[in-house]
Amino acid sequence: MSETSTDSPTDHADALPVGTRLGEFEILRVLGVGGFGIVYLAMDHGLQREVALKEYLPSALAGRGRDGMVSVRSKSNLETYQLGMRSFINEARLLARFDHPSLVKVYRFWEDKGTAYMVMSFYRGSTLKQLRAGMSAPPGEAWLRSLLDDVLGALDLLHAEGVYHRDVAPDNILVGDDGRAVLLDFGAARRVIGDRTQSFTAILKPTFAPIEQYADVTTLRQGPWTDLYALAATVYHLLSAQSPLPAAARMLQDDMPRLTELPLPEFSPQLLQALDWALAVRPQDRPQTVTMLREALQGEIPVPVHVRRDITRPNVATVDVAPGRAWATTSVRETAGPAAAAAAQAAPRTPAVEPPVQPPASAPAGTSRRGLWLAAGGLLLAAAALALWPRGQPAAPALKAAAPSASAVWITELAATPASGTATPASGAAAPLPAPSAAASRPARAASRAVVAAANANEGAAMGAAASPREACGSRNFIALLFCMQQQCSTPRFHEHAQCVRLREEEAARRERMNAQ
Repeated sequence: MSETSTDSPTDHADALPVGTRLGEFEILRVLGVGGFGIVYLAMDHGLQREVALKEYLPSALAGRGRDGMVSVRSKSNLETYQLGMRSFINEARLLARFDHPSLVKVYRFWEDKGTAYMVMSFYRGSTLKQLRAGMSAPPGEAWLRSLLDDVLGALDLLHAEGVYHRDVAPDNILVGDDGRAVLLDFGAARRVIGDRTQSFTAILKPTFAPIEQYADVTTLRQGPWTDLYALAATVYHLLSAQSPLPAAARMLQDDMPRLTELPLPEFSPQLLQALDWALAVRPQDRPQTVTMLREALQGEIPVPVHVRRDITRPNVATVDVAPGRAWATTSVRETAGPAAAAAAQAAPRTPAVEPPVQPPASAPAGTSRRGLWLAAGGLLLAAAALALWPRGQPAAPALKAAAPSASAVWITELAATPASGTATPASGAAAPLPAPSAAASRPARAASRAVVAAANANEGAAMGAAASPREACGSRNFIALLFCMQQQCSTPRFHEHAQCVRLREEEAARRERMNAQ
């Protein structure tokens, strides 16, 4: 971890006081505070070196008492808290196995004071988020390629072991004072807690997360391509000074300019084309391995034709809003924070590196970009509304809601609230996590699998007895429900069901509206 690893304030009510001793480690100060833990600068008195010490402390679930012990705020949070802590320890165990200059090195981890700790290398440097805030222009291609080489090397090592980072973003890549890029926090505990609480704000950063991280469906598997999308989205931010559009918005109408369409004449075509390939919305349309992306970046293999935007936008069904029904709403928000310190700079490794300069005054966001952000929110709203679709009953007549603009998401209709007495798949209790020795090669993945294993088994049994596609989708919600409905409607069993007929009718109507524009 680094001296500037987060943008969070350094004074926190739950932080350990300066001078606190944890074995041979003495707390010197707080480096950063997040929703799931606190990172301290500590002195390792045994080896006489400064280290970063990370404490598991999800503030929404637990707090510190006067005796220094961490305890849950409510007994109902205990199981979730313990699962998150186990995942935190598994992540530490995972990182301790790897030895790569672009991966954080973990020296020790242990449990104490009702929580868990890990001791890591301490890096002096700045995150990409901070560096970009201090630049008036994109970094040079030589600097960018050096950064990509570092991060891809780390990802390649992880992927070879079947491990995926799933949280690559500008605030999770640090450029040290020596110019080397280091991939930071996996956020395994955050994902487990987010899965348990159904909190999208906890699970992902919407502008950098690919679409498969929104939905738990078998047709959208996560894999190496998941990290490659997030890395390409991070580079998009570096080159354009804007965050990419959320994948949820791009699924319906991809209005995000490709890098090859931006005024970036100083960058080679093969670099921009390779990154556009990795930014394809559908997982199967991206490079599938680090090696494929490396070869494309070097121009050794051609970028597939399907990088074109008109092909990467899949068909997604639409429906309307029934009269007299309230919307169930949700939102996905990117973690906000103050601008990173503009003075922080990374030492270049090649003469081609341009040092960052003071940032210019930011201009107001354009109306079209706000509309596209509304598209992302609209998709989640539409998917949330699907949760109100009656299970086992045909849809009632509905009142059409006009779309606000061509780039907005078409609002989804649900005819009525769920019928009383309709069975829904039970959400199974979390299966116990494997013992450390059993999770030797894939502890991070094992933790996530354990959380959902029982629920998936129960849901699969319920699908077989479902009387409608909505009922077959069970407890799915948001984006996952939208995809599940489409998947169920493609099967012979439900193809002619009234709900599926309605979906196809609305999709046809939407296409006609698009063609007329």
